[in-house]
Amino acid sequence: MRKQTKIWTTKDGRKIRICDMTDEHLLNTIKLLRRAKEKVVLEGYKTLCFLRGEQATFDLECELYHLEVGDIDVFHPLGEALLQEVHRRGLRV
Repeated sequence: MRKQTKIWTTKDGRKIRICDMTDEHLLNTIKLLRRAKEKVVLEGYKTLCFLRGEQATFDLECELYHLEVGDIDVFHPLGEALLQEVHRRGLRV
């Protein structure tokens, strides 16, 4: 019996279990999510200049810092499962 894992949806809409992804697909997915995370953080910092209140600015800065120092596990709901699969396979990202 195969281990059940979370399901990843490919860009063409196919559903695939994370454990069934090829090594290349898995690594490329992580790279994609890391680039997306960087873009979100950059856009978030650009947004800071539009905020007026100190608390709003502080809250956004805290969230952006949390995203910036974290990996994709804090950015995407399947990030932790993807990183665990990489670790299970002994791959390097």
